[in-house]
Amino acid sequence: LMPEIARRWLALLLVVAVQTVCIIVVLTGGAGGQLYGVVDDGPTPSATQAGLYVAQLALHAFFLLSMYLWNADMLTVYTVLVTLLCILIVVLAVRSLLDVVAAALCIPAVFLASSIR
Repeated sequence: LMPEIARRWLALLLVVAVQTVCIIVVLTGGAGGQLYGVVDDGPTPSATQAGLYVAQLALHAFFLLSMYLWNADMLTVYTVLVTLLCILIVVLAVRSLLDVVAAALCIPAVFLASSIR
């Protein structure tokens, strides 16, 4: 059982690392062009994007803590909150292709975290 948990933990860690890189690129303003054809004069990471992505990064730290403590309840909280943030990112923060990638990476993160529990 332990090798299976370790494989899934490493896979989840890889997904979290890729999502973190996408989030950092969006937060630094290097997200590239807009997904929609509309020209937007607002700041590159909007306040909504910044808030949601900082919350996502905090959840990733929470995931690392839950794995360090081997706490299944904390992992359950992580999966529920990542699911909520995924929906909020799709609804409120999708402005570029990196936003779509960051939101899409929530899905394997939830499935892998649920399988670890």
